[in-house]
Amino acid sequence: MPPRYAATGVFSLKPVTDRPTPSPTTDGEDLEHAEAIAAAVDPVGGAERLRAILEADPAITGDSELLHTAAALAGASRALSKTLAIHPHLLRGASQADSLSLRFQAALIAVAGDDLTGRIGLAEATARLSAAVDELVAETVALAVQAVVERHPLASRVPFAVIAMGKWGARELNYHSDIDLLFVHEAVPGAESESREAALAVASRLLNLLSAPTFDGPGLQVDVGLRPEGSAGPLSRSLEGYASYYERWGEGWELQALLKARPAAGDTDLGHRFASLAERIVWEEGLDTEALRNIRLIKARAEETAPPADIKRSRGGIRDIEFSVQLLQLVHGRFDPDLRLPATLDAIAALERHGYIDEDEAERLADAYRFLRDTEHRLQLWDLRQTHQLPDSEPARERLARSLGFTTDPVTRFEGRLADVRAEARDLHERLYFRPILDSLVGVPTARLDPDMAALRLQALGFADAAAAAKALEELTAGLSRRSRVMHQMLPLMLDWLSVSPDPDLGLHQLRLLLTRAPDHAALVRLLQTNPLAAERL
Repeated sequence: MPPRYAATGVFSLKPVTDRPTPSPTTDGEDLEHAEAIAAAVDPVGGAERLRAILEADPAITGDSELLHTAAALAGASRALSKTLAIHPHLLRGASQADSLSLRFQAALIAVAGDDLTGRIGLAEATARLSAAVDELVAETVALAVQAVVERHPLASRVPFAVIAMGKWGARELNYHSDIDLLFVHEAVPGAESESREAALAVASRLLNLLSAPTFDGPGLQVDVGLRPEGSAGPLSRSLEGYASYYERWGEGWELQALLKARPAAGDTDLGHRFASLAERIVWEEGLDTEALRNIRLIKARAEETAPPADIKRSRGGIRDIEFSVQLLQLVHGRFDPDLRLPATLDAIAALERHGYIDEDEAERLADAYRFLRDTEHRLQLWDLRQTHQLPDSEPARERLARSLGFTTDPVTRFEGRLADVRAEARDLHERLYFRPILDSLVGVPTARLDPDMAALRLQALGFADAAAAAKALEELTAGLSRRSRVMHQMLPLMLDWLSVSPDPDLGLHQLRLLLTRAPDHAALVRLLQTNPLAAERL
């Protein structure tokens, strides 16, 4: 079923023009059904919360679809039910007369309603939640500039951009995520110091406006901890300042974070230039062995301190999947631009499509990720607070299980499914995240040598006929096939291994014949890609 409303902007939701006129209910059957929907998730309070919404706006009972959406929200979200009991019109979409906070809450209600009633899946829900934050931040940037321009006149002239990071950057936001962001500015010529002060003032006021609660609702949970030097660093830097920091001091986890960076609000040109810088840092500079060790160490420490009930950080949690996918991207994406995707599900599909994981691994990763993220969403929807912890009480666990569709023996069936998913996620993580080939490929140069340099390099490696060797290498790496991509990535390692063999020329010739004439060369390429010991022995 398509969403009831089409957005002309995330906050100005308008009814779809071809939506049929609802038939009013006359016998109360629809109302009874709606109360049953609410009670199916929360038998204790679901129907009562629905009645509170309907008391605030009895006209909802005349629209079957609207009524059933209200029922789903009443069952699964105590927080949104409370909002609708005060502002029932938000169920139909906000108006421009509503405050920014109410318009944002209307967007949450629209997404949650479509999510809970099965009209949309995980990817669309997270994309729409992220778009809602995009629009909220864009409008708030303008308010922040207005608030400081009297004291900092350059605030209206200094190019200033907000860079979305983390789940927001990847358009994967939860119902109550941290909003990870960076600020970047550009100095007005001849007024560098004043420009910096103005940008810092805008950034500071923007954070206050976004995070402060209002009469109409709570603020966002904004996190600027991903900025260079963390809490000790300035809120905003110039593009040159970011480049200098990342090139000299950037750590592995910071490169990993830049995978998700995208311009979200403010000066569009400056934001896109930051994105170009991030791409250069991640894909041209790349990880070294120490950076890879650093990423794995941070993951291990977070895992050690996470309680078992944490479905994000503990063993078999969301992070197991995200870190596995991101590490494969960081290593192989330097050679294969098709892997440079911020969203986890998109990246899983690309890794499978280009042969870095097999079809079964991709399907299992995606299924586990969707289930864990859906569980996280239902946890957060209840009170609209950031949590990844499974509840302790039996009633809360039952409500969570019911909200995920487990209606008969809900707790037992949900916990059984969750245990299977977490075991699956952990197994995949341990096999993908610690692949020996990743350690071997870190630091391998991505640039192709020109013919003269290639000849000198091959001679130095002990090849007697450098021209023939260069021709064989060109044949192995030409084109856009999976084999050519893998061989371009593997060749620096394989040339080093061949150089210590008794006859490097013969070894390369035999390798070329094997890879171009073997009946199942795809399986052979996969072996080379995933098993460096086998590749070296070959």
